[in-house]
Amino acid sequence: MQYETTFINPFRALCRHDGDQCPGALGFMVHPELTKENPEGHSGNYGLLDQIYALQWVQRNIANFGGDPSKVTIAGESAGAISCSLLCGSPLAKGLFHGCISQSGGSFAPWTDNPRTLGMDASQKGAEQQGIAFQKHLKKKSLKQLRKMDAMSLCDGNVGFAGFWPCVDGYVICDDQYRLYERGEYNDVPVIVMTNSDEGALFAPGNMTAENYQKSVKGIFGDWADEALKIYPGSNDDEAWHGFGDAFRDMGFAWPSYAWVSLQAKTGKSPAYAAFLAQPSTMSFSQDPRRRGVAHADDIMYLNGHFLTQSDKYPHEAAVSEIMQQYWVNFIKTGNPNAKGLPYWPTFDDSKPTTMQFSNGASLIMRPNREQIDFVDRFYKAKREEAEASRK
Repeated sequence: MQYETTFINPFRALCRHDGDQCPGALGFMVHPELTKENPEGHSGNYGLLDQIYALQWVQRNIANFGGDPSKVTIAGESAGAISCSLLCGSPLAKGLFHGCISQSGGSFAPWTDNPRTLGMDASQKGAEQQGIAFQKHLKKKSLKQLRKMDAMSLCDGNVGFAGFWPCVDGYVICDDQYRLYERGEYNDVPVIVMTNSDEGALFAPGNMTAENYQKSVKGIFGDWADEALKIYPGSNDDEAWHGFGDAFRDMGFAWPSYAWVSLQAKTGKSPAYAAFLAQPSTMSFSQDPRRRGVAHADDIMYLNGHFLTQSDKYPHEAAVSEIMQQYWVNFIKTGNPNAKGLPYWPTFDDSKPTTMQFSNGASLIMRPNREQIDFVDRFYKAKREEAEASRK
């Protein structure tokens, strides 16, 4: 069989995780001693470098397996989608792939020289501080002592330390994606970028109270908290649960996805397609009965055939699954999801109904949750300006 395309999947691929959204030390720990060891003066981002090396291997070898090195598509979900986003922005990945599919993920937050926090990424300098904190957490005095530990003790779920993440090192990642895309400094390839309607349902704490929620909002948004509580209200416990989930959806997934397609539509030459999965279903990775839509990671079941193998039990989901798979395969083959027999899917235009919604079929809608996404957009713009001012 001759394969015309190659599909590389960095699915949940930010190296080893301490949790779904927390990459492990072996992939992303930055440490001043590691930086000093490198003649070029950088450390971290090893998980991304692994993916880049894998793509280089594909370019060198895929023809031997009947593949075409000029038709390589990368795709990822969650942290894997963030990987894809960063690969699209990295100069080291230029020419290594020719299409990208992102499901629930993107990296467009601003950065500072402080350790990473929610909504703010870190420079190498900031990430080094996190590496020192990790060393102290493990009660070690040096990198040499850390290297004597076995791998699992460094990065399994019992380490009890979160915070490793890709950093702006000037080598793999040269700036925040937002600025790179504004300047047109990215790997301009066709993209499909999708989010789910209720991503945050998987992350909202079951015991969320209105009091705790409001404290969290004030801690995250600061001077923006009053407006945030109007956009994501939480006057009672039930409302707070949904408010937390919706804010998590938009800050973690929906806004980065919007930033991606909207910026590429402005500065890129390659098509950018926006998708929104909203299919009602009793099947979900979120077991909370308050869930109102498609939770984070539920999209996996539509793309991996889960519903197609149980079409008698989930006929509506199976129908959506088949449509989505046809679009995805078309895109992987040609860089365009469209084909005869499918609803036409135009490239993203924020002023028109160009987001393909998958719910009891496929139909075009305006960008969903517009008021919320616009608020997050304003918030991140202010944070980006603050971060840039602090570096001057």
